Amino acid sequence: MGTIAPYGFIFVGSILLILGINLLWKGIRSKNWPKVKGTIRRSEVDVFHTLDEEGASQDFSADIYYEYAVEGQSYGGTTVKLNYGEIKGRGDSSRAIDKYPQGSTVDVYYDPEDPNRAALEPGIPLSTIVFLLLGPLFILIGGAIFLGT
Repeated sequence: MGTIAPYGFIFVGSILLILGINLLWKGIRSKNWPKVKGTIRRSEVDVFHTLDEEGASQDFSADIYYEYAVEGQSYGGTTVKLNYGEIKGRGDSSRAIDKYPQGSTVDVYYDPEDPNRAALEPGIPLSTIVFLLLGPLFILIGGAIFLGT
């Protein structure tokens, strides 16, 4: 496989492991964030139409915006699940806007060190497990290749 391959696996595995540990740490910390009441100001499914060589397709994304206040200062946010990214897909987007309808009052969890950072659902995202499993796996594969050469 070449002499550079094991280093590539070890490098990628190390990056994945570092990302996983970082997400795990942030997720654990967010479970202890204080919460305030907020209001959902926008809750809708955005539909994106694309046309390429394979034909026309549609993509769906939940567009949720909420407002909240911390110590008299107003803030706004779009993060539903911490460290998750956008909520995509027709089903997931529909479930998200059903759970957080426009005008509803919600609990908003915010980072006390940076109240601009907030989420409706704090905690450890499922993707963290993927990083924490793949990182060591890549490192082990790299080590096995290295020892086998």
